[in-house]
Amino acid sequence: MPDKKFPVSVLQDGLKMTNEPPKGLRANLRASYYKLDNEQLDNCTRPHEYKKLLYSLSFFHAVMIERKKYGALGWNGSLSYEFNDTDYDICRTQLCIYLDQYDEVPFTVLRLLTAYINYGGRITDDKDMRTAEVIMNGFYKQEVLDENYKFSLSGLYINPGYDEEDPYQSYIDTISSLPLNAEPEIFGMHDNANITCKFYFVKMSCLV
Repeated sequence: MPDKKFPVSVLQDGLKMTNEPPKGLRANLRASYYKLDNEQLDNCTRPHEYKKLLYSLSFFHAVMIERKKYGALGWNGSLSYEFNDTDYDICRTQLCIYLDQYDEVPFTVLRLLTAYINYGGRITDDKDMRTAEVIMNGFYKQEVLDENYKFSLSGLYINPGYDEEDPYQSYIDTISSLPLNAEPEIFGMHDNANITCKFYFVKMSCLV
Protein backbone atom coordinates (compact mmCIF):
# COMPACT_ATOMS: atom_id res chain seq x y z
CA MET A 1 0.00 0.00 0.00
CA PRO A 2 1.18 3.59 -0.59
CA ASP A 3 3.04 5.12 2.32
CA LYS A 4 4.30 8.73 2.42
CA LYS A 5 7.04 7.79 4.89
CA PHE A 6 8.54 5.07 2.68
CA PRO A 7 11.61 6.40 0.76
CA VAL A 8 11.01 6.57 -3.00
CA SER A 9 14.71 5.86 -3.61
CA VAL A 10 14.32 2.41 -2.04
CA LEU A 11 11.52 1.62 -4.48
CA GLN A 12 13.53 2.89 -7.42
CA ASP A 13 16.61 0.86 -6.52
CA GLY A 14 14.81 -2.25 -5.30
CA LEU A 15 13.76 -5.35 -7.20
CA LYS A 16 10.15 -5.43 -8.36
CA MET A 17 8.14 -8.64 -8.26
CA THR A 18 4.64 -9.46 -9.46
CA ASN A 19 2.40 -12.34 -8.46
CA GLU A 20 0.44 -13.65 -11.44
CA PRO A 21 -2.01 -16.56 -11.71
CA PRO A 22 -0.50 -19.80 -13.06
CA LYS A 23 -1.07 -20.38 -16.76
CA GLY A 24 -3.45 -23.12 -17.77
CA LEU A 25 -6.67 -24.53 -16.36
CA ARG A 26 -4.96 -27.45 -14.64
CA ALA A 27 -2.32 -25.21 -13.06
CA ASN A 28 -5.00 -22.85 -11.75
CA LEU A 29 -6.95 -25.71 -10.21
CA ARG A 30 -3.81 -27.07 -8.60
CA ALA A 31 -2.99 -23.64 -7.17
CA SER A 32 -6.48 -23.36 -5.65
CA TYR A 33 -6.08 -26.69 -3.87
CA TYR A 34 -2.45 -26.17 -2.94
CA LYS A 35 -3.47 -24.01 0.04
CA LEU A 36 -6.05 -26.57 1.29
CA ASP A 37 -5.90 -29.83 3.24
CA ASN A 38 -8.31 -32.49 4.54
CA GLU A 39 -9.09 -30.49 7.66
CA GLN A 40 -10.14 -27.44 5.66
CA LEU A 41 -12.22 -29.55 3.28
CA ASP A 42 -14.19 -30.81 6.28
CA ASN A 43 -14.40 -27.42 7.97
CA CYS A 44 -18.12 -27.03 7.32
CA THR A 45 -21.31 -28.44 8.84
CA ARG A 46 -22.16 -29.91 5.43
CA PRO A 47 -18.84 -31.34 4.24
CA HIS A 48 -20.18 -33.26 1.22
CA GLU A 49 -21.89 -30.24 -0.32
CA TYR A 50 -18.93 -28.08 0.56
CA LYS A 51 -16.41 -30.37 -1.17
CA LYS A 52 -18.54 -30.64 -4.30
CA LEU A 53 -19.29 -26.93 -4.57
CA LEU A 54 -15.74 -25.94 -3.70
CA TYR A 55 -14.46 -27.97 -6.64
CA SER A 56 -17.07 -26.28 -8.83
CA LEU A 57 -15.96 -22.88 -7.55
CA SER A 58 -12.31 -23.73 -8.23
CA PHE A 59 -13.22 -24.73 -11.80
CA PHE A 60 -15.22 -21.52 -12.27
CA HIS A 61 -12.26 -19.49 -11.01
CA ALA A 62 -9.88 -21.19 -13.43
CA VAL A 63 -12.27 -20.74 -16.37
CA MET A 64 -12.72 -17.03 -15.62
CA ILE A 65 -8.96 -16.49 -15.61
CA GLU A 66 -8.17 -18.61 -18.66
CA ARG A 67 -10.83 -17.15 -20.96
CA LYS A 68 -8.58 -14.16 -21.61
CA LYS A 69 -6.28 -16.33 -23.74
CA TYR A 70 -8.99 -16.31 -26.43
CA GLY A 71 -8.74 -12.56 -26.90
CA ALA A 72 -12.03 -10.86 -27.77
CA LEU A 73 -13.78 -14.25 -27.86
CA GLY A 74 -13.03 -14.69 -24.18
CA TRP A 75 -13.97 -11.26 -22.90
CA ASN A 76 -15.67 -8.59 -24.96
CA GLY A 77 -14.87 -5.51 -22.90
CA SER A 78 -11.33 -6.04 -21.70
CA LEU A 79 -8.51 -8.54 -22.06
CA SER A 80 -7.09 -7.66 -18.67
CA TYR A 81 -9.73 -8.48 -16.07
CA GLU A 82 -7.50 -9.23 -13.11
CA PHE A 83 -9.35 -12.04 -11.37
CA ASN A 84 -7.15 -13.32 -8.56
CA ASP A 85 -6.93 -15.45 -5.42
CA THR A 86 -8.69 -12.79 -3.37
CA ASP A 87 -11.88 -13.27 -5.40
CA TYR A 88 -11.62 -17.02 -4.95
CA ASP A 89 -10.88 -16.88 -1.22
CA ILE A 90 -13.84 -14.58 -0.53
CA CYS A 91 -16.20 -16.86 -2.44
CA ARG A 92 -14.81 -19.92 -0.65
CA THR A 93 -15.46 -18.30 2.72
CA GLN A 94 -18.97 -17.25 1.70
CA LEU A 95 -19.71 -20.76 0.45
CA CYS A 96 -18.94 -22.25 3.86
CA ILE A 97 -20.89 -19.54 5.71
CA TYR A 98 -24.05 -19.94 3.64
CA LEU A 99 -23.95 -23.72 3.77
CA ASP A 100 -23.79 -23.46 7.56
CA GLN A 101 -26.68 -20.99 7.77
CA TYR A 102 -29.23 -22.50 5.37
CA ASP A 103 -31.15 -25.80 5.53
CA GLU A 104 -31.00 -26.06 1.73
CA VAL A 105 -28.12 -25.02 -0.49
CA PRO A 106 -28.91 -21.38 -1.48
CA PHE A 107 -27.78 -21.68 -5.09
CA THR A 108 -29.41 -18.42 -6.18
CA VAL A 109 -27.68 -16.43 -3.43
CA LEU A 110 -24.32 -18.11 -4.07
CA ARG A 111 -24.54 -17.48 -7.81
CA LEU A 112 -25.37 -13.81 -7.24
CA LEU A 113 -22.55 -13.29 -4.75
CA THR A 114 -19.96 -15.11 -6.84
CA ALA A 115 -20.65 -14.08 -10.42
CA TYR A 116 -22.31 -10.69 -10.03
CA ILE A 117 -20.71 -9.19 -6.91
CA ASN A 118 -17.28 -10.72 -6.29
CA TYR A 119 -16.06 -11.48 -9.80
CA GLY A 120 -18.49 -9.09 -11.44
CA GLY A 121 -16.99 -6.21 -9.48
CA ARG A 122 -14.01 -6.36 -11.84
CA ILE A 123 -16.08 -6.57 -15.04
CA THR A 124 -16.80 -3.38 -16.97
CA ASP A 125 -18.81 -4.67 -19.95
CA ASP A 126 -22.47 -5.66 -19.65
CA LYS A 127 -22.10 -8.55 -22.10
CA ASP A 128 -19.15 -9.89 -20.13
CA MET A 129 -21.25 -9.66 -16.99
CA ARG A 130 -23.91 -11.77 -18.66
CA THR A 131 -21.24 -14.24 -19.77
CA ALA A 132 -19.96 -14.58 -16.21
CA GLU A 133 -23.48 -15.29 -14.97
CA VAL A 134 -24.05 -17.95 -17.64
CA ILE A 135 -20.74 -19.63 -16.79
CA MET A 136 -21.60 -19.57 -13.10
CA ASN A 137 -24.97 -21.24 -13.78
CA GLY A 138 -23.09 -24.32 -15.00
CA PHE A 139 -21.03 -24.67 -11.84
CA TYR A 140 -23.43 -23.79 -9.02
CA LYS A 141 -26.55 -25.91 -9.39
CA GLN A 142 -28.15 -28.96 -7.80
CA GLU A 143 -26.75 -31.40 -10.34
CA VAL A 144 -23.11 -30.76 -9.38
CA LEU A 145 -23.78 -32.57 -6.10
CA ASP A 146 -24.28 -35.82 -8.05
CA GLU A 147 -21.45 -38.29 -8.56
CA ASN A 148 -19.18 -37.41 -11.50
CA TYR A 149 -21.31 -34.54 -12.81
CA LYS A 150 -20.04 -33.49 -16.25
CA PHE A 151 -18.94 -29.89 -16.69
CA SER A 152 -18.60 -30.45 -20.46
CA LEU A 153 -20.34 -32.61 -23.06
CA SER A 154 -17.31 -34.80 -23.67
CA GLY A 155 -17.22 -35.89 -20.04
CA LEU A 156 -13.53 -35.05 -19.80
CA TYR A 157 -14.16 -32.43 -17.13
CA ILE A 158 -16.24 -33.69 -14.21
CA ASN A 159 -16.96 -33.03 -10.56
CA PRO A 160 -15.42 -36.27 -9.26
CA GLY A 161 -16.16 -38.50 -6.34
CA TYR A 162 -13.66 -38.57 -3.52
CA ASP A 163 -12.13 -40.89 -0.94
CA GLU A 164 -13.82 -40.26 2.40
CA GLU A 165 -10.55 -40.91 4.27
CA ASP A 166 -8.39 -38.69 2.07
CA PRO A 167 -10.56 -36.39 -0.08
CA TYR A 168 -7.76 -33.89 -0.61
CA GLN A 169 -5.55 -36.44 -2.37
CA SER A 170 -8.52 -37.59 -4.44
CA TYR A 171 -8.98 -34.09 -5.81
CA ILE A 172 -5.26 -33.63 -6.41
CA ASP A 173 -5.15 -36.89 -8.38
CA THR A 174 -8.14 -35.83 -10.47
CA ILE A 175 -6.61 -32.45 -11.22
CA SER A 176 -3.29 -34.06 -12.17
CA SER A 177 -5.08 -36.28 -14.69
CA LEU A 178 -6.53 -33.33 -16.60
CA PRO A 179 -4.97 -32.30 -19.94
CA LEU A 180 -2.14 -29.79 -19.76
CA ASN A 181 -3.85 -27.66 -22.41
CA ALA A 182 -7.59 -27.32 -21.88
CA GLU A 183 -9.88 -27.64 -24.87
CA PRO A 184 -12.34 -24.82 -25.76
CA GLU A 185 -15.31 -26.98 -24.71
CA ILE A 186 -14.79 -26.29 -21.02
CA PHE A 187 -14.97 -22.56 -21.77
CA GLY A 188 -18.25 -23.00 -23.64
CA MET A 189 -16.60 -22.41 -27.01
CA HIS A 190 -16.37 -24.17 -30.38
CA ASP A 191 -13.18 -26.08 -31.23
CA ASN A 192 -12.35 -23.39 -33.81
CA ALA A 193 -11.70 -21.00 -30.91
CA ASN A 194 -8.19 -22.50 -30.77
CA ILE A 195 -7.45 -20.82 -34.09
CA THR A 196 -8.34 -17.42 -32.64
CA CYS A 197 -6.32 -18.22 -29.55
CA LYS A 198 -3.17 -18.98 -31.58
CA PHE A 199 -3.68 -15.86 -33.72
CA TYR A 200 -4.03 -13.72 -30.58
CA PHE A 201 -0.77 -15.00 -29.09
CA VAL A 202 1.08 -14.41 -32.38
CA LYS A 203 -0.29 -10.87 -32.47
CA MET A 204 0.76 -10.18 -28.87
CA SER A 205 4.23 -11.59 -29.54
CA CYS A 206 4.66 -9.22 -32.46
CA LEU A 207 3.64 -6.25 -30.30
CA VAL A 208 6.24 -7.20 -27.69
